[in-house]
Amino acid sequence: FIAACVRCHNLVNKGLIYWDEGIFISGARFVNWRTTMLFHKAMENMDPLAVQLLEANYRGLPVFLQKPAHVLLLSIWNFHGVNEINSAMFFSVACGLVSIILTSVIAKRWFGIQAGLIAAAWLSVLPYHVHYSRLALHETSSMMLFLLLVYLWRKPEEDPSSLRLLAIGFIAMASMGASYRYLPYLLICALTEFVSSCFSGRATVQHLKRWALLAIGFLACFAVLEGAYYLMFSPGYLWSQPDSYLTILKMKFTGGETSFDLNHLFFYFQMMIRFDGILTLVLLVSSWAYFLYHHQKKNWFLLAITFLPLIMFSLTTTRVPRTITGLLPFFAISVAGFSSVILNRSWKTNKRWNQGFCLIIVILMISSMTYRNRSIWQLKSGYTEVISWLDDRGVETHFTTMHPIFTAYQGRN
Repeated sequence: FIAACVRCHNLVNKGLIYWDEGIFISGARFVNWRTTMLFHKAMENMDPLAVQLLEANYRGLPVFLQKPAHVLLLSIWNFHGVNEINSAMFFSVACGLVSIILTSVIAKRWFGIQAGLIAAAWLSVLPYHVHYSRLALHETSSMMLFLLLVYLWRKPEEDPSSLRLLAIGFIAMASMGASYRYLPYLLICALTEFVSSCFSGRATVQHLKRWALLAIGFLACFAVLEGAYYLMFSPGYLWSQPDSYLTILKMKFTGGETSFDLNHLFFYFQMMIRFDGILTLVLLVSSWAYFLYHHQKKNWFLLAITFLPLIMFSLTTTRVPRTITGLLPFFAISVAGFSSVILNRSWKTNKRWNQGFCLIIVILMISSMTYRNRSIWQLKSGYTEVISWLDDRGVETHFTTMHPIFTAYQGRN
């Protein structure tokens, strides 16, 4: 409830902030429109000339972008097409709330019920997470999918059902289909799965069956995304996009974003301080030091899933704050696991100064996050005023970087 209130406060008055928000809304609009046209064609209940006329006069951008899974989910959420901007923002809020629940469940599984509560409380008011839960972007939907993957994931020594393994593979591809930045996360999971399989002592046939089912689920989701891409754009709309989703992935993973740059290596640490404050970063680094000192399998996976992507993203040329949003739940789990150990020790010792120190830290954290969330609540779009100003003067041409925002607000070509 607290997380929902923090994310929904003043949300409908915020408007669109980022260029990509307009792209995703336009993409979902195009998917719903195109699906309707294909349905009428298939049912033959519309005059072909009328369909052709509607297709020729589509008002908006025929876009699907590199995140088709997010666009498809958003189009399902907003199939009614009413108040697309607010609907897209509330979709992000909903995915953000589900990600908090999944984070809490995973933390409870790894470190106990106390850690689960701390992780949920931490992520509920974390300004970094709050900010991106209020935007019409793909950050929380991809986060939710990957956390669902981690939740369903089981160790090789256990014997999950074939359906569960297929679902894990399917959701793995879906998380990358919602954000290609999850590829390193998936590679870490695959490597962990492989290493665990090697030391599980089970028969080779069982491991091969497990990997085969995971691969089938993964490829099934890829086929869905590739098929949806083909249906949306072929044959008349490929002028606006590459010829396939596979081509897009090749472009993303072999293009300029994968080149390395040693400048600004601490950019994301600076962003963490800017969003959440220095105390948050100190607790996070302290938890990493604690887990490095205590050698346990779950600790190593947690360190790998946080450290390795963070290092990789810090070395690439494309640095934007939202790149590390997928790490935020695992930051929360790290802090929760570490905090639960410290709190248990402080209460067992029954030393008042120890308990008082922990209480002061909690109060400082809540105060700091509340203060920083106030800045997030005050953030407001300027696009509405700009478009109104241009409309008042009868201006029909706009800056190219505003085009997705403009089409989202006005529905024009």
